[in-house]
Amino acid sequence: MLQYKYSGEFTTFSNQGQNYNEIKQDVQSISTHYEHLANKEQSIESQKTNDLDALRQTLLLMETMLDTISEYERDFKELNSFVKNIQGEMENLNKEVTELKEQLVTLQNNKPCDKSTIAMVLEVIASIISKIKLNIFSLPLLQLQPTFNLF
Repeated sequence: MLQYKYSGEFTTFSNQGQNYNEIKQDVQSISTHYEHLANKEQSIESQKTNDLDALRQTLLLMETMLDTISEYERDFKELNSFVKNIQGEMENLNKEVTELKEQLVTLQNNKPCDKSTIAMVLEVIASIISKIKLNIFSLPLLQLQPTFNLF
């Protein structure tokens, strides 16, 4: 059997300080690497948050645009029905003008009138037509003014 004898000497590492510095550098390197990864992760999360905020804002804008489009569609439907009403009133006006013309022809053919009577009748007809035009065109257009002042 082999026997070992203790000689009383301790083995010392002469490069112990150097190993400590290398270990310290390795720890710092690993720590820096993990900090870098943590910063990257935080940056990615921040970017996700920013992207989600941008998406939310885009969706809100799209929703607002849809509401505005719906309002415009409703306004233009009202405008379309208003224009159809004006067209109907214009047709009635054309009928009335045709009837007035027929009455004038009848007046001229049935009994002779002097020029002053004809002028008076024409003046009355002109004032009636201007009033009808005012009622058909001017007043309704004034009502439409808020519709066209959207911007």
